[in-house]
Amino acid sequence: MNKKEILEKYKASKPKDEGIEYIDNKANKWGVKGILSILSIVIIYNFISGIRNMGFLSMMFAYLGMESYGRYKASKNTTYIYAAVLGIFTSIVYLVNYIVDTI
Repeated sequence: MNKKEILEKYKASKPKDEGIEYIDNKANKWGVKGILSILSIVIIYNFISGIRNMGFLSMMFAYLGMESYGRYKASKNTTYIYAAVLGIFTSIVYLVNYIVDTI
């Protein structure tokens, strides 16, 4: 292959820009911290007020379970798969409970 073919092949592969990837990762981390903070405040407020939190808890555990699954897929660390199964199972339990409460 000559230089031109190599350059065209490289451009066609659309390599990831590490700077943009870094910014996306930082932004996602702050977004997640914000969502979990607000969700935690709402859950605590509802608990103090005597309001059931099944829907909010279902969302929180779904997020935590799926994040753990993503970490497992990336690292193959078995601790993450246990956390994922537990989080997703807990989310389903809270979701079913929420649906039963609202029927």
